[in-house]
Parts: sequence; C-alpha cells; structure tokens
Amino acid sequence: MNRVAQFLSPFGNLFVAFNEIGISGSALTETTSLKNFCKKVENRTGISCRETDSFPKHLTDGLCLWSDKNDSSDLTFDLANASLFQQEVWRACQQIPAGSTVSYSELAAAVGRPKAVRAVGSALGVNPFLILVPCHRVLRSNGELGGFAGGLDLKLRLLQKEGAK
Repeated sequence: MNRVAQFLSPFGNLFVAFNEIGISGSALTETTSLKNFCKKVENRTGISCRETDSFPKHLTDGLCLWSDKNDSSDLTFDLANASLFQQEVWRACQQIPAGSTVSYSELAAAVGRPKAVRAVGSALGVNPFLILVPCHRVLRSNGELGGFAGGLDLKLRLLQKEGAK
C-alpha cells in the first residue's frame, strides 16, 4: 500500500507517497490534486494509494533536505518500473547541491554516457520525485532553463528559492 501525506517544504506543501520500499512519488500540492497524484503513483507502482497523517520517522528525518545538509542522497525511493538508466540519472541528480546547477551534458557525463544528453532530459522529464530528486537544477549548456514537468515558471522559482545563480 502506498500512503500519501503532506509535507511542508520551503517550496510549498508536497504530497509525498511512500510504501515499505521507500518514497514512491512526490509533487507540489499546487500542481496537482491528491486524487490525480495518487492515480500517477498507482499507475507507476501498481500499488493502491491512501492518505495518511504521518510519515515513518526514517522518512521524516530524510525529508529534512533543507537543513544545513541540503542532501537527498540518504532517502530511499521505490524505483519500481524505472529503467537502470533513469535510476542512474536520478541518483546523479541527487548529488547536485542546493543552489547549484549543472547542464544536461554534465549530467550525461556524470552517468558515463556523455552523448546521451537527450536521454538524460527524457529521464528527468519522467522523474516522479519532484524536488526530492532535484531535476530543476539541470539546465541547458547555454544556461537557459530547458524543460521541466512542472513548468518553467516553477523551475525558475525553485532555483531562485535555493539561491541558484
């Protein structure tokens, strides 16, 4: 069973879905309804979803991403139905510090596939862990924002909130 709770972040309220494996999805509450979020999580994991009021302690501790640590690398994710390449891209993305950015090319090189720039963009485009896997920190080589599933306005706002240049 996926359980969904709301978590207050500096970026707004997040829906965070989790199960016995780990976090199975996240989204800003301003960008989706609970019903639609649960439908996406259920479609991706094949496991039903229900709302809850609380997180397990180990997830609460890990969700303190905006402390001095600013690091989501300790979080455990349910990567069901994600390709190995997607998993590599998402893990590499987790290593980008808050307030920093990298290019799609740099991220492709970081996963050992320097020519796979478009594939990196595609993997980031289906990232089900909004903010927790910070794909908003990845830009075009020329510094332009590129794409973002939540829209470019949200990407810019997230980067500005983190103090990215």
